[in-house]
Amino acid sequence: MNRYGSALKTTVAGITVALILPFLGNSYGQTKSESRPASKAVIEPLKKLSEVVPAERLIKADGFQTYFVQYGQHGPEILLLHGFGSSTFTWRKNFDALGKIGRVTAIDIKGFGLTEKPKDGQYGEAAYVRQVLAVMDALGIKKPVIIGNSMGGAVAARVALENPDRCSGLILVDAARPYTRLDFAASGVDTTKFKGRPSVLATALVRTMIRRDRIKGFLDSVYEGHEPVTDAMVDAYYVPSTIEGAPEALLSMMNPPPDPAKPIPLANLKCPVTVLWGKQDNVIPVRAGELLARDIPKSELVIWAGAGHLPHEDKPEEFHALVQRFVRENFGTSLQIK
Repeated sequence: MNRYGSALKTTVAGITVALILPFLGNSYGQTKSESRPASKAVIEPLKKLSEVVPAERLIKADGFQTYFVQYGQHGPEILLLHGFGSSTFTWRKNFDALGKIGRVTAIDIKGFGLTEKPKDGQYGEAAYVRQVLAVMDALGIKKPVIIGNSMGGAVAARVALENPDRCSGLILVDAARPYTRLDFAASGVDTTKFKGRPSVLATALVRTMIRRDRIKGFLDSVYEGHEPVTDAMVDAYYVPSTIEGAPEALLSMMNPPPDPAKPIPLANLKCPVTVLWGKQDNVIPVRAGELLARDIPKSELVIWAGAGHLPHEDKPEEFHALVQRFVRENFGTSLQIK
């Protein structure tokens, strides 16, 4: 194992267990003997994307429709990338303020949120990078500051490593490392129940496991001590699971296609980088953030007490000030948040 291999393993395990186990295993915080009875509610029919999302909020790129939102009209381009299991919803507290700093775009990464979920099996970091670049081209985004949380941070860093001419700067928020494949089995998630089953049965099994109560358990863990979980928050995570292709997408994530790319060392990053971490992150430990910053030359490490895996949600005002300072120091703007 290399010098940061143990931290990588911890990071992968943390992401997988915290974000996938509530869907594939028992309800959060319960053993098999304690697990509550399966919900007796009728499984909702899957919906077409057009039934859920207005056409003007979708852009076709890389062969499928991506959901996006935009705020602001002036200043540097800013692109927001969410984490595994999340969506543009995670930036809801940030849109207005960031829109006063620059021209902000947020997208739902393939397989998540309100983006189309094609049954092509292409769900993995390389595919996410292709999607981001294709959406940037389709929307005319040239060289943004990319802000990525968790898995979105890994995607952001990889975009910058592989396409340095397409990224002006990075703010990596409790970010996973790029070129890291999630190992579900090593993280305690039993995927054997899906193997050897016809795809129709496996898909049906996934649908019985994705329930509102399990999603609430996941959110209660992530937001523990920071914010009460509301029905609206649960809906924001549950509704995307009812879109056609969602069960197949999750199954594909358990067995992502081989990644043909040769990993590029983080030391190759040349753009300005700030690594932001919540000290109380219970998904990816702060030590992983320290190692990430250490391996990126001239990067800035910021650790916030009282914040968890989603510091942009836990401390939105402080987050806006951090982004404003990053933009001002690196791109010379003195726009104020009002």
